[in-house]
Amino acid sequence: MIKTLRLFLVAMLAMVGMNANAGKIVFADITPKLENAVAYLDPFDGGDFTVTFAGGGNNGKYYNTGTGIRLYANGTMKIAAKEGTIKKIVIVYDGTNKPESEDVVNVGTYNVAGGYWTGEASEVVFTRPEGAGHWRIKSIAVNDDAIIPEVPTEGQTAETAITVARALEIINGLETGKSTDFTYYVKGIATSEVEINYSSATFTIADTAEGTAVLKAYNLKGLGNKDAATGLFKKGDTVVLFGNLLKYEKTDVTPVEIIPEITSGYVVSVNGDTEQKVELIGVAQALELINALDDNATTAAYQVKGFVVGGDPTFDRKTEDNSLFGNTTFTIAAEKNGSNTLTVYRCKFFNNKNFGEDDITALKDGDEVVIQGSLQKYVKDNVTTPELKDSYIVSINGATSGINNMKNEGAKKVIYNLAGQRVKSVQKGLYIINGKKCFVK
Repeated sequence: MIKTLRLFLVAMLAMVGMNANAGKIVFADITPKLENAVAYLDPFDGGDFTVTFAGGGNNGKYYNTGTGIRLYANGTMKIAAKEGTIKKIVIVYDGTNKPESEDVVNVGTYNVAGGYWTGEASEVVFTRPEGAGHWRIKSIAVNDDAIIPEVPTEGQTAETAITVARALEIINGLETGKSTDFTYYVKGIATSEVEINYSSATFTIADTAEGTAVLKAYNLKGLGNKDAATGLFKKGDTVVLFGNLLKYEKTDVTPVEIIPEITSGYVVSVNGDTEQKVELIGVAQALELINALDDNATTAAYQVKGFVVGGDPTFDRKTEDNSLFGNTTFTIAAEKNGSNTLTVYRCKFFNNKNFGEDDITALKDGDEVVIQGSLQKYVKDNVTTPELKDSYIVSINGATSGINNMKNEGAKKVIYNLAGQRVKSVQKGLYIINGKKCFVK
C-alpha cells in the first residue's frame, strides 16, 4: 500500500513538473489596459515565466495599432523561467512585423514560418536585428500553453504564391472578422489603380485582368517592405503580395458587407521586379507629357529634375490648430528663374517622410531638385495647371538625406566636413554641424 502511494505521488509530481513554467501573456488583454505609445521595460509576469523588453528608442512600447509590444533595431526580448527550464515558446505577431531569420535567438531553434522556439534553457533572448522596421509582439505562450501551430505548406514563398481563387477559399473558411494566423504570398493581376494613403497602398487583384472574384489589398507597404509611393504599379500589372488574409466585416453599411482582404503586408514584386523603376526626366519633358493628357488625368511616377523658382515654398498648415501637415507646395522650372513652370503640389520631404518644422529651410529659390511623383493635368474653373502630385523630394543640390540650411550662422558652430575634419569657415556644401548633417549656402 505504501509502495503504491509512493508511486502515485511520484507520478503526480511528474505531472506537475510537466506543467511547470507554463503560461501565456496576451498584451491586449492585460489589466489594467496598457497605454498606447508607452514603453514598458519592467518585466511582464506570465505566472511561471517573465518577459522583459529592453533597448533604446521606442523598444518596449505598446501600440494599439497591432495591439502589441514593439521591438526596433537592437531591441531585446528576454523570456525567463522562474524555476526550471523552458522547452517551447509560441509567439503571435501582427502581420509581417516579425522575425525574418532563425538567428534572432541566443539559444535553441527558432522556426520563422511558425513563430515558435524549441530547446531547453532557463531563459531565451530574442534580438531584433539592425535595419528599418520593427516586430509587433501580440502574445507569448510557453511550455504546455505553447501549442505549436501547423504551418501551411502552400503560399509560403514568392515562387509558390497561391492564386486569388485559393486565397478567397481560405478566407471563406475563416470566422467573420478573423484573419489567418499565418502570412501568405498571393499572385494576381491588378484590377484597379493604386490608392496611396499615409505611405500605404490599397487596390484590388484577381486571377485575370477582367476577373470579378477580387481580393482587396488593404494598406500594404511598397516594394521591399518600404513606404509605398505613387507609381508603384498600374492597372493590369502582375503583382505578388505578402500578408495576412482577412475576412473583413464592414458594418457601417446596410446590409453589412464582407470583404476578403490581404493586409498587414507589402508588395513583393511588380511584373517580376522587386524594385520600383522610375524614369528621370526634365521639366520641359514633364510639361510635354502633361499637355498630352486628358483633363485631370495622371501618369505613373516620374522623377523630375529642375530648379526651384518663385521664392520660398509655401508650407501647408492646419488652420484649426496651426499644426503641420508636413508638406510643401512650390514651382520648378528647367532653368533658374525660368518662366515655364511645373507646380509641385503638397510635396513631402526625403524618403516620402513629412517635413519637420525646421526642414523647410532646406529648400530655397534657385535650388536644383529632383522630385518623384505623378504628372497631372489639373483643370479647375477652365484653368489648367500642370502639376506633380503625390510627390516627395529625392535630392536637393545633390544631397539625398535630411539636411538643414544653416545659412551663415553655421560658421559660428562646431563644424566638420564629411571626412570628420574640423573646419574654421564654411562655403556652400554639406557639413556636419553640431553632430547634424547640414547644408550651408
